[in-house]
Amino acid sequence: MTNREIYDAALALLAEEQYEDCADYESRAPYLLAAFVNECREVNGFYHAAHGDQATTQDNCVLLDLDGEFPLAGRFASAAASYLAALLVEAECESLSDRLFARYADEITRIRCEGCSGASTSIRDVYGFD
Repeated sequence: MTNREIYDAALALLAEEQYEDCADYESRAPYLLAAFVNECREVNGFYHAAHGDQATTQDNCVLLDLDGEFPLAGRFASAAASYLAALLVEAECESLSDRLFARYADEITRIRCEGCSGASTSIRDVYGFD
């Protein structure tokens, strides 16, 4: 999946169809996507570990090439699109931005919970009480 596909998904969330009218969005998107990647790097590592995958390590970045590959697991794509859409319209429409950011936060919470598994084990009585 490319960063541009995530950008296109963000525009779809904003109901933007005229790409020529979105030049400011396209110029800001590489920086905002880099912020998302930097923010979610640790969660990406946990996600890969929980699924038995090897996470690729990437240094902090300032911007991402829109035509480059998305550096996190594909599972993060919808969260990235919501995050990007929220920040693209933050100054223009605060209520829409807040709804999209809440969607991003919910998605990250779900991703975090996917790696949380529990197992039942017996507890050893170290005190000798019955």
